[in-house]
Amino acid sequence: MSVPTMAVQVNERLAGYAGPFYPHNISLLNILYAALPTLCGNSLEAICRNLEGFVGIERLNTIGAEGIYTWFWGTKFEFPDRKFVVMFPWLNNTEMYPRSIAVYIDGVGSTPSMDKLTNQLVSEFFARLLDSLRVKLENDKKAIATELTIILFDYYVGPEAV
Repeated sequence: MSVPTMAVQVNERLAGYAGPFYPHNISLLNILYAALPTLCGNSLEAICRNLEGFVGIERLNTIGAEGIYTWFWGTKFEFPDRKFVVMFPWLNNTEMYPRSIAVYIDGVGSTPSMDKLTNQLVSEFFARLLDSLRVKLENDKKAIATELTIILFDYYVGPEAV
């Protein structure tokens, strides 16, 4: 499994939203996102379905210096004072540093609500990763130990240790 140790944070606009924002826990969310095998729109929607304010997923484009980028999925959340879109990039093995997950905001409100949302996403992604690892446990106990070691090493030590 290839888990990114560093993701590129882009400065692109999403029509009608402010951002992008990269909360303190976005690095961990990037690692968990990349670690999930065969993530598709349906599984991303299932991960987000039970989160407060979730309204759906949609393919969205941002505009930046390099042109238009179509994201893998944008997950939409609505609250009384604010709307969020959490953008998930395409993952592929051709990029040296993959694009980071980004958060866009519409409305007023506090940064803690963005942190709360991304913390909930981290929890859901971690739970989904543990579920997928439990399945692997039946087949290969060594693979789980190796994958967890890589994930934890990347998060706690980072790319500068390599």
